[in-house]
Order: sequence, then structure tokens, then C-alpha cells
Amino acid sequence: MAFIEPTEQDRANARSRQLPHALESQLAVRTAAIAKISELADARFQAAPGDPPLWETTFAAVAHYRKHRKVSRDWIEATAGAVIKAGAPSGPTCDRFGIGRATMQQVMAGHESLAMLTDAESKPKKKGVAGNGAAA
Repeated sequence: MAFIEPTEQDRANARSRQLPHALESQLAVRTAAIAKISELADARFQAAPGDPPLWETTFAAVAHYRKHRKVSRDWIEATAGAVIKAGAPSGPTCDRFGIGRATMQQVMAGHESLAMLTDAESKPKKKGVAGNGAAA
């Protein structure tokens, strides 16, 4: 019996059958991320003196879910935005958790359109040297 190459229609049908499962799985991961961030926020408000600030705890949750669950960076940071308004993150903290400073400034400012912010826009731009060297 000869092998019959699947047509593009066959491939499309196979993808459409897999899509509901993929969406269900993604929804479960997102729900778990929201639950974890909420749990961290609740714990923070009952925390003892000397504990890390709420935004640092939230950054740890964001970094964990980005690394292990492959959740969208923009989505998880927008979710965390509602939690981390309790304090302003510093540049070194952003660097330590691998989250762009400009992105976190957007979150801290309460912007909800993080999906429009690309990775290139979230990385700090390097400043160049004056072109002709003339004194100003």
C-alpha cells in the first residue's frame, strides 16, 4: 500500500481539532498564574516587617511563570500590574528578574495596552557619543 501525502485541508482539519485543547491548556496556565499572584499579594498584606516588598514578590512570580509555564510576558505583566502598584521597582531589580524597565514603567503607570509593547521597545536604548566631538 502506498503512502498518501496529507493535503493542506487534512492538515487544517487536524489543527482545528487540536485548537480547543490548546486553548483549554493555556487558560488553565493563566488561571494558575492569577491564583499564584493573588496568593502572593494576600500573603504580603499579612507579612512581617523585613519581608520583601510586594512588587519584588510579584516579580518573582512573573519570572517563575515566564520561565516554567511559557505564559506570555505581556499578559502576565499586565496581570501583575494591578498588584505591584504598592511600590516602584528599581532598574537593578528589573534587570535581576529579566523584565524590561520600560515595560515595568508602563505597568506601574497603569497602562493596560502592554500587548502593543514589543521586546525591542522594552529594552533600554544605548546612548551614543556626540558625532563631531565639538564642544557645546
